[in-house]
Amino acid sequence: MMKDNSSEAMKSDVDAVAIWEAKFKKDTLVGRDFREYWKLHVPTIYAPDESTNFLHISYDDDSAQKLLFDTLKQFICIDNPAEVLKHLKELTTPAALCGKVFRMGEATYSCRDCGQDSTCVLCRDCFAASAHQQHRYKMNQSVGGGYCDCGDREAWKDSFCCSIHERNAVGGGTSSLLKFPPEIVQRARAVFSAVLDYSLEMLTHENTMGLPHDLRSPLEQEGDADDLLSGAEPLRTPLYVTMFYNDETHTFEQVIECLRRAVECSQRDAVDYATIIDRVGRSIVKCGDFQTCNKAKQVFEHHSVRHSSGPYKVHVMHTHVVAHQTFAMRLLLWLKKLIEEVDGFRTLFGQIVTEPAADGPVLERVMKSDTQLWKLARNQWHLLLIQGMLMEHDSKKVFAKTFTRLYPALMRDFMCDDHNHSDSVTSLSVQIYTVPTIAYMLITDEDCLFVVTRTFYDECINRRNAQGVLSFDARSPNTTWRRISYCLNDLRYLLNNMRPPQWTDQLRKGFLHGFNALLDVLAVMEGMDSSVRQMGNHLEFDPEWQTAFTLFGKLSIVIYHLMDWCSSDRMVLVKAYRAVLRKLYGKLSEERLRPSATVTAAGKTFRVIEFDMWQKPVSLHLPLTRMLAGLHLHLGRFGLQFGSPEFEMEDRPTIQQIMETSLRAVILTTQVRAGMWRRNGTSLVSQVHFYSNVRIRSEIQDRDVQILQMAAALEDPDEFIMTLMLRYGIHHWLAPDFEGVMRRTTEVDGEPVTYFVETVQEGGKTVTNFVQTVQEFTHNLEEMMLVLIHVFGERYQPGVGEVTREDCLKKEIIQCLCIEPTPHSKLSKLVVAENHNVSIEQLADQVAEFKLPQNGTGKGVYELKPELYSDYNPFWYHYTREEQSRAEGAQRRRKRLADEPACLPPPQLPPFTPEFRAARNVAVCRAMLDVLLTVLRRSADLTARVFSETLFQRALFLMGLALNEEERSAAGATADAGPPEQPPAFCFSQPAQQCGIVDALQNMVGNPRVSSHADLLAWVNAKLNRLLGRTAAAPESQPSTSEEAGSEQKKRRAQAAARRARILGQMQAQQKKFITQNMTALAEPEEAEPSGALSAERAAAVTGSAMDLSEGAEPDRWPVCLGPRQSARPAAPAEYTCILCQATEQVSSTRPAMVMAAFVQLSTVLSRDRASTAANPVLYVPSSLHRLPHTSSCGHAMHAACWQRHFENVCQRERRRAHRLRHNMSYDVQKREFLCPLCQCLSNTVVPLVPARMVALDGDDRPPADNINVWVKGLQLACAHTVVQVDESPGADHSVEQRRVRYRSPGLKTVLKHMTQREGNQFRAQVRLGDRIAEIPTSTREMMITFAMVPCMVGLDGRVELGDRRVPLLTLQTCAYTLHTTEQLLRHTGRPLLAELGSRGDICLTQLTHVCATMLPVVAELGTAQASCLGLLRLLLDQPAGGPPVTDMDAFGLVVILCSLTTTLFAEHADGIQAPSGSLQDLQCVRLSLLLHLVQILLTLDVAELTRQQPMETDDEPAAGDQDEQQWLAELYTLVRSAAGVEVADVSPPLLRQYVAGAVTPFLRCCALYFHFLTGVRAPDELLQPLPLAAQYPHLLRYLGLDSLCVPQATDCQSVLQDLIAKWCRHPDIGPYLAGSRGPIVRYPLSVNTLIPLPVDFSELINKVSDFTCPSSDGESRVPAMCLACGELLCSQSYCCQVQVEHIGQIGACNAHLMRCGAGSGVMLRIRECRVHLLVNKVRGASVPPPYVDKFGEMDQGLNRGNPLTLWREQYDKLNRLWIAHGIPEEVTRLMEDSFSQTDWQNL
Repeated sequence: MMKDNSSEAMKSDVDAVAIWEAKFKKDTLVGRDFREYWKLHVPTIYAPDESTNFLHISYDDDSAQKLLFDTLKQFICIDNPAEVLKHLKELTTPAALCGKVFRMGEATYSCRDCGQDSTCVLCRDCFAASAHQQHRYKMNQSVGGGYCDCGDREAWKDSFCCSIHERNAVGGGTSSLLKFPPEIVQRARAVFSAVLDYSLEMLTHENTMGLPHDLRSPLEQEGDADDLLSGAEPLRTPLYVTMFYNDETHTFEQVIECLRRAVECSQRDAVDYATIIDRVGRSIVKCGDFQTCNKAKQVFEHHSVRHSSGPYKVHVMHTHVVAHQTFAMRLLLWLKKLIEEVDGFRTLFGQIVTEPAADGPVLERVMKSDTQLWKLARNQWHLLLIQGMLMEHDSKKVFAKTFTRLYPALMRDFMCDDHNHSDSVTSLSVQIYTVPTIAYMLITDEDCLFVVTRTFYDECINRRNAQGVLSFDARSPNTTWRRISYCLNDLRYLLNNMRPPQWTDQLRKGFLHGFNALLDVLAVMEGMDSSVRQMGNHLEFDPEWQTAFTLFGKLSIVIYHLMDWCSSDRMVLVKAYRAVLRKLYGKLSEERLRPSATVTAAGKTFRVIEFDMWQKPVSLHLPLTRMLAGLHLHLGRFGLQFGSPEFEMEDRPTIQQIMETSLRAVILTTQVRAGMWRRNGTSLVSQVHFYSNVRIRSEIQDRDVQILQMAAALEDPDEFIMTLMLRYGIHHWLAPDFEGVMRRTTEVDGEPVTYFVETVQEGGKTVTNFVQTVQEFTHNLEEMMLVLIHVFGERYQPGVGEVTREDCLKKEIIQCLCIEPTPHSKLSKLVVAENHNVSIEQLADQVAEFKLPQNGTGKGVYELKPELYSDYNPFWYHYTREEQSRAEGAQRRRKRLADEPACLPPPQLPPFTPEFRAARNVAVCRAMLDVLLTVLRRSADLTARVFSETLFQRALFLMGLALNEEERSAAGATADAGPPEQPPAFCFSQPAQQCGIVDALQNMVGNPRVSSHADLLAWVNAKLNRLLGRTAAAPESQPSTSEEAGSEQKKRRAQAAARRARILGQMQAQQKKFITQNMTALAEPEEAEPSGALSAERAAAVTGSAMDLSEGAEPDRWPVCLGPRQSARPAAPAEYTCILCQATEQVSSTRPAMVMAAFVQLSTVLSRDRASTAANPVLYVPSSLHRLPHTSSCGHAMHAACWQRHFENVCQRERRRAHRLRHNMSYDVQKREFLCPLCQCLSNTVVPLVPARMVALDGDDRPPADNINVWVKGLQLACAHTVVQVDESPGADHSVEQRRVRYRSPGLKTVLKHMTQREGNQFRAQVRLGDRIAEIPTSTREMMITFAMVPCMVGLDGRVELGDRRVPLLTLQTCAYTLHTTEQLLRHTGRPLLAELGSRGDICLTQLTHVCATMLPVVAELGTAQASCLGLLRLLLDQPAGGPPVTDMDAFGLVVILCSLTTTLFAEHADGIQAPSGSLQDLQCVRLSLLLHLVQILLTLDVAELTRQQPMETDDEPAAGDQDEQQWLAELYTLVRSAAGVEVADVSPPLLRQYVAGAVTPFLRCCALYFHFLTGVRAPDELLQPLPLAAQYPHLLRYLGLDSLCVPQATDCQSVLQDLIAKWCRHPDIGPYLAGSRGPIVRYPLSVNTLIPLPVDFSELINKVSDFTCPSSDGESRVPAMCLACGELLCSQSYCCQVQVEHIGQIGACNAHLMRCGAGSGVMLRIRECRVHLLVNKVRGASVPPPYVDKFGEMDQGLNRGNPLTLWREQYDKLNRLWIAHGIPEEVTRLMEDSFSQTDWQNL
């Protein structure tokens, strides 16, 4: 092989361009010249090696851009590519078509008013700049690949262009390419051709072991691959890769497991590989020599043998092949971008890909090779074709012709493909077949309709059974059938366009050719899934039936559009009608359907087709017959009839033959619904259900009724009636002696059953056959009468009645609204108007009123206008039995409430069209009159067995319809004074009188057998008499008219109402008398409520009733809950009823212990730093409020023993349950979870109920003075003299600091030694105050321990042992955090602070605070409690090095913990521990915490923001106390900021006080809640009202016993508090904290944490998430979700972002995020589906209504309806309150208990 010197010369980019230039000028430049350059540089840039990370492959993009892509631009542009391309863009005429290609999930907008169909969509920018915003638009999400149709005139009826592209819509059609310099065009042609040929060759290259010969580098040896396969040693060692390809047959789990074994990678890497394979279509999983890669391939092949899904597609590929394929992909992307940049190149691209070539044009080769490519390569080609050809009309025509010519081959390839339809080139059909001009052109020139239909038919003929009918087997896969069914979508696209504005001969020919092909498809469907009634055994196996109805569901839209096209041209309609008759004649041949039975009725003899419904097969699938019915409706438009000369032909079926199969289908459906075919299994029941399905009934059920109406109009009415009776098997019923001669009784299963028999002659003998039971016979009669009602009365169909399509849809809406007021979404499902281009909203507004709920939010409903209730038809043929019953009941209730007559008469009907007018004769023919007369006579005969009220009602209703028709006909004839040729008026009354029906009706009046229909009977009699011109006398005992009956009912109702009013008046008078006489007794305290009701002391505390008076308190005195002035506390014992044993117990130390169910959860709801990973400090509550335990309770009380037995039973039941069912449990007993036995509320512990009244100290030991300086000094002395011990044997669960250092209290005497006598007396008095804890029974102590352990285990996420010092501290933390949450919830909802929280809230907080106050002697040793107290005091008062600054501590948490721990500090034994009860020491704890909180506020104060505020304007001068407070705060401000080294800016004292008062109010509210529930002191009236925060401030201070905010000693020179403040402010971490380097700064007042604000327009969220990519794979996220707590976007329900968690396994990204952000629980919004999920504990979850609704107040989960959605603030507020109240676990449990969903929530 000769060496090419040009390869050596092209090593640099400059040389390459120069060589190309030289050859171009010589006109010798070919594609091989570019390939020579690429073969040198592509392998060095894109070839992988063994060191490549195949999960994150990166290339030298700079070198690639310079060497590979810039050279091409340089060659095209000759010089200075940037300037040349800019000049070319200026020469380009901007396209009017937007053409923006949509990404997956991007929002698209379609206009229901202006769009030609639903595929015409706009992008976000074009929609915002268009007139469609004011129209009825629909919002959807793109699946990717489509483009914006803005500027396409054929896509829109009006407003085809937005304001952005409007200026481009005007201009000539001259191609921009003609304006380009010819040399640049020629250069671009050369580059484009080389790029396209090279890319197509490399992406379809089949020899994976080596490159084509002209692309091999000089170092490569041709025999490398052969040497490796033969075992010979190659000259060098090339690198190979194992390439794993995607398919749609294997699951993610199978691929992951296979990768993990073959490549020996981790689970995480296997998931990442599988994600890349799924997204890209292939991935390199191994790199090395050939043997290594081939071994991996063999492992894949071996693993695939174990699965029935087929083998994996795995190739061993040379690395240079991979490199060139990667470059080819980059070239396609480069070419697409270049075409986008320079629009004129689009024309050039279209010319190149359609140029003839030896192996075919590039376009054809790309289409044919589509299935050889992997997913990403396909998508690149598709996007390039869209950008290069489908944006111009001429190029799109060429593309459409090529696509249509190759359509059969493309569909055959797609059937054998293993990729989804969206990844196939066949999916581009929607881009061309939906364009009207192109569709007409293709049908005319390319016979497209026939091509597509024939492609589908070729697959149908392969699935025919022995009878030549299409058949499906449930046991065989229908993959290929599902794929070929996409042909029906293409047919819909072709026909969904407007009718041709002008028919040509070629268009007629092409259309009719395709129409005949479709008739072939319908012919093989005729008679599918036929059934024979099972008379003996039940059918063993249900046959497959779903595929047939799915097929017809797709075909029904095609059939509708076909008939719509036919109706627009007379010649087309005639030829189509003849073709259907001819095809139908072949199916209904004389051998199969010939008149062979003779029936005599009404003096006539008829020959009818003999058929036994009980023994012969019947099918519901009759598309060919129904096609004839649909076309027949359009004949009258052109003056045609069934008997017109145009349809005279030999091979034409009779109307009797045409009617036969539809009549059988109608009878089959009625008998199946009656249970007469129950032995045929559920398959037939399901078919009958779908027979009347709203989506397809217009082409199935409606067509059958129209066939019967055709027969009634075209054949003898007597023959029609007798044919019906013969098919129902009731033709003998008219005989006078029928019941006596033909009725027999026999025994079946030991019970007598009455049959009607039939005698036949067989072999000269008379044989008696048992035909039908009495019930079956009666039912057949009823159903026949219903069919006659439908034939006579169903006229709301264009072509049958003189109505429009809008009239028909309005009738559907009226009938639906007669059942009940209906929301818009349900109405849209019940009334299908999509195929008719009609707006349901507009029609509904004409017949109904839309009403929203009274509060203005929520789901609205349509209510029918009152004047239209007269159009109600009780026997409307679209009603199911259930709907008919509901509608009738609703109408009777409406009439009763409106005091109207209860009669439901037949409605007035529109007239028949002339073609169907003869169908009226079925009501007046002799046979019908005999049937009606027989019904009346046998209804009066009490011995007749064949009778039912339903039969009598339907007979009356049919007569009523006939009378209405007579009345309308007579009125029309009088008004028109018609010409002589006008048909005679319809008359029913006279024939009815002549045959005796009128007399029979009069005789039925007053008959008790039909009393339920007396009102309808009276109505029929009255109308008959009016039409006959006479007045009928009625018996005295029975009102003669329905009006008289109605007035009698109205009179009785009035009497009943007066009687009720009189009784209520007497009861109210007695109540008032009782209250007056017992006023004193009513003032006494009420008994405690049972079943966990509010305790007596709580009621007294809130209402301030006689409880306080009994203690000697003054009723007008302001209540104080804290300090020396504390008000009296209630002492009444509380009683509760055990919800398990129903015993009522009083809570005391002498009675059995009682508990209430509670739930403790870790929470971040109030967190100020969700990103924090810091551990819980335990000793104090962190100011960030991050990851703390929260306690809630339902408040239901139980005996402790009862609860223990109940929990043991729950555990035993769980152990007995099958393991495979355990994943769906709403609770986990391994975590000690259970459900409250009464309310099923989730719980994981119990809170013991302790006595509310504690034992008071003996004597009155009130301190002579209140001095916080002394109290703080004494605590500092205690810390200074603390005994420090080192533990040499630390526990395993403690940190080094916790287990080695122990503090021991120095004792009170030691402290007093270092104080003066006066200070000592004051200090002793303050620390000795409190309530002694009463003796706690053993059972209550056990329950205290049970409860105290749970917050510690939940808060620290691990097991702890009793005696651990963290147990009481975490319990106090949960108390503080729960009160924090309650305060924020009350603030968020605007409720009063101390008003009723509800029984569960009151009892929960009361018992929680009491248990925390009394638990220390039980759950902790005295030494442990003292050590914790000293440890906290040292952190607080000494500020040791390494300790936290005061900014890290929550002030209210300090109150709760200090109040409890300080009572243990100087106790000498456990019995001496006191309980916090609002004593002076508790007050000092509040003051100290308040002072710390003020320091926090002043340190974090934003002075610049404060100075911009204005002080509150008041008319009064500030009080002296306010002035003092302002002065003191100003001093404190200066002291704090100076000590901390922070700038002391000038701040107005009033403004500073205003700010501080607002900032400190939440702290005061928490303190008020705590001491209110702890002490039970009643609340002042001001705190029982919803006052603003600023107005609550002074009342809170008074209630807490604080005279003002001032702590004067804090600013006194040389005071203990001043030194303490200085120590706080000089902490070394204060500076970094204020600088923001230690995390977010917590500023005050603490705002209420809420869910993130959502945009009002939901499309903003859609657009936001359209740019979101998966953080793990950098690809598109299919199911993006948003955390509503923090707003972070996540890739949910995807393998790529799963995380491995111990004991659970893989969890999804949402659950993994919530472990950090929400401590395991939270709220997720799946944006593309508009669904909200509540997730708990990684494995549980539930769906709740999303906060977005449309203008009808309805949600659209899944975005199926596409209506514009706006924020539903009430629902979002409800969700917000649920989140703040920590109600998510409880809500999830409730929803899971009510649902049977098997969702794997851990994957979310």
